[in-house]
Amino acid sequence: MKAQELAAAISYMTDLSPNATFLHSWRVALVAGKIAEMVAPSVKDDTFYAGLFHDIGHVGSSDTPDGFVVPNLNVLNITTKDHPIKGSNLLESIPGTAEIANFVRTHHEWLNGRGYPNGLSGRQIPFGAQILFLVDSVALSGCFERGNRISDCLKTLVQYTGKAWSSELWAAFIQSLQDNAFYKSILNDNAIGKLMAASIEEYTPPNEMATEKGIESLFTMIASLVDIKDHSTLGHSVRVAKLAKAVSASMGMSEEDTTMAYRAGLVHDSGRLGVPGQILDIPGRLSDSDMSIVRKHATITIKIFNCLPENESLVSLGNIAGHDHERYDGKGYPHHLAGKDIPVISRIISVVDAYDSMVSSGSYRLLSHRGAIVRLQQNSGKQFDPEIVEEFATLFDKNMAGIEAA
Repeated sequence: MKAQELAAAISYMTDLSPNATFLHSWRVALVAGKIAEMVAPSVKDDTFYAGLFHDIGHVGSSDTPDGFVVPNLNVLNITTKDHPIKGSNLLESIPGTAEIANFVRTHHEWLNGRGYPNGLSGRQIPFGAQILFLVDSVALSGCFERGNRISDCLKTLVQYTGKAWSSELWAAFIQSLQDNAFYKSILNDNAIGKLMAASIEEYTPPNEMATEKGIESLFTMIASLVDIKDHSTLGHSVRVAKLAKAVSASMGMSEEDTTMAYRAGLVHDSGRLGVPGQILDIPGRLSDSDMSIVRKHATITIKIFNCLPENESLVSLGNIAGHDHERYDGKGYPHHLAGKDIPVISRIISVVDAYDSMVSSGSYRLLSHRGAIVRLQQNSGKQFDPEIVEEFATLFDKNMAGIEAA
């Protein structure tokens, strides 16, 4: 799996709701990258990846709008002003992304110093960030929404030229509109995926991000985003990943499969980013209607990693991570798979996910470690694969506490 593929999936997952895919960050990245290629080729790659990540700091924000259309720049303050800082802080954990993080941190600064978070002006603002702000503003103003004419939309934005961005940058954006085929794809939800798949091969990610260490840090960041969105899951994805890797190794699975188990464990709850925060924050037992929305996270997880459908590694990851709520007896979700029809790593994650939920301090079903094992055994052959439950129980008896602390 390549870093750029995972970056595209992370960008995609930040723009989801249970019933919609906004594709805002993809559009910003693609257009910003194109403009940078025209006027500042030396920063085109970093500008593109900063576009993919520019809104990750919005994850978990209670006042993030349900859509991305606003009438003008004067009301952009309805969104959190600290999201550029939050986003750049998250990126600092990814090797080689210092410049990308800087672009994200400064992408809401205005040319005249009226922006945020630091009131920078003129050349104090990195050029890649200036490009991002222009394109983000165009997108937020609805210019890329289906049914809207870009030319009509731009009439409300031209007044900010010389204030929010330079006239030279505005001219470059207007020039870019001559590429009708490109913008036709930008406006088409069905075509933009192919454009993104081609673009991530053209824009080179930072060398350090493209290493194995960098890729693993991207997976870990996904787990962090889930924790930010749903505080009740704090540390859960990492613990599930470690346990899934331990069980798969104990079962004699290949190194490739144990790596997949670990990565699928890290992302198995990524679909929660598309579930409304006000539902995730409800304490105690949920109503049937709220629970039906939460259960959509499994389908959303699959959807996230199918964002580039030609990419087999992403699709396979999503298929495994998104089926961890299937039951061995076929009564689970999202597709009512049963028995061996459920991917084996999904069955492993199902067991360790339930175990961690039962023993974690944030769970209302809090049980002792031994009590959780007994509960798994009671549901063996119904909810869980009996062979995996037996393997897990044996591993626990050997030294599961030590594995948890690793």
